[in-house]
Amino acid sequence: MNTRSRLYRFSPDGKLIPGFSVGLPSNASAGLTLTNFNNEKRIYIPCSNQIAVYDLTGKKIEDWKNPSLDSKILFDLKAATIANQNFIIAGTSQGSVYFFNEDGTLIRKEELNVNGQTLKNPIG
Repeated sequence: MNTRSRLYRFSPDGKLIPGFSVGLPSNASAGLTLTNFNNEKRIYIPCSNQIAVYDLTGKKIEDWKNPSLDSKILFDLKAATIANQNFIIAGTSQGSVYFFNEDGTLIRKEELNVNGQTLKNPIG
């Protein structure tokens, strides 16, 4: 679980797992997403306009590129596997949807628009 400023991991008996709690680089804008891509479990947390990524021991994933997005990430991140490729998907308050691969490389960015007008509202 995460709060606005920290990541926590508890055992089933309610005790904090060693390595946690972890301070987030900036305030979380939504809850965490847990993935199991290629048998590697990771925790992804939207932190304003960037994504913080950790392993299950609380260590930051250093190879995650962590690009800045155009605005605040809304809602939780989505994880998807499409045609054997894994994606982390983030939607922003500017109406953009970002598709990242497992190391944080931007694969695709979509601008949501209707009749040529870019949407400025959150769309899930």
